[in-house]
Amino acid sequence: MEKILFAIFIIWPFIFSSCVENEDPHPTEIITIPETQFGQLIKEYNINKDGLVVESVVNGIDTALLVFNGRIGAKLWVGYYKKEDKSQILDWTETTKLDTIVNFYKGYGEYDNLKVEKFALGFPYKFKNSFCFLLFGRESEMISYKASSDLYFINSNSLIKKLKTISTQRYHYQQIIPWYDGIVAKLGNENFVCYTMSGDSLFTFKNGIGIKAYSAINYEECIDFGLNSSDFHKYFFRRINLQSNETIWTNDNQPLKDLPNNARLDKINIQKNDNIWVYEVNYTQFDGTKQVVKISLNINNGVFETL
Repeated sequence: MEKILFAIFIIWPFIFSSCVENEDPHPTEIITIPETQFGQLIKEYNINKDGLVVESVVNGIDTALLVFNGRIGAKLWVGYYKKEDKSQILDWTETTKLDTIVNFYKGYGEYDNLKVEKFALGFPYKFKNSFCFLLFGRESEMISYKASSDLYFINSNSLIKKLKTISTQRYHYQQIIPWYDGIVAKLGNENFVCYTMSGDSLFTFKNGIGIKAYSAINYEECIDFGLNSSDFHKYFFRRINLQSNETIWTNDNQPLKDLPNNARLDKINIQKNDNIWVYEVNYTQFDGTKQVVKISLNINNGVFETL
């Protein structure tokens, strides 16, 4: 008879507990599932694998996905599901047992052990037929500074690459950000690594705190619409190279400067057609009137016009 057990594990406070020294002012929120819904979700998604202990469930970076993780015979199991119809698009079990005792160097000639009690996924992502996620392993509820943080890449239901770090080290995986045809992984407080979905490291760069607001042209280059500014009236366009940390061009003109002062910016959609990108800026006036501004940008030279 098939039997399934589950352990409730809320991961939000755990994931960022090792990053308290220099907190990211713009952390990516992981939307976790309330404890009261955990068992119900297991039934709704028909998760009934023999011997499986489910440890956590989290929304994917693409929030149309729900992702569970657990252990079968001490091996990691991960399931990606579509929320729309609850169909499973990834059913993967690691071939080797999870390391629950991790030896690491503390520095100054001293060593220590991490004894993992709980595992939870963070930032699960899907691109075409490839999957990646962070797996966080925590020693205990009482010890928050010690945790493992491993980056997995899966394709065709096979593990392509697994990269291991631990939170007591200077560089450890904290976040996954979709980027072009791959991802950027936040590695420590100021370091970011660009990966393909096969787990190949392309380059490392610093100070990528605003990368979620950038629009990728390719792996190296992107357009910044000044979204790090708290005042959208001051938004401006620039093209930057993440790898070389160079600004290719900047247009200091502010296309949204004439919007009403009390307007609320709702969302920005981008239609990319070769070197011409059309930015559709949706905003709401204080009286509730919804408006749209369209801006055509030539990404080769930074010239734009309002349509």
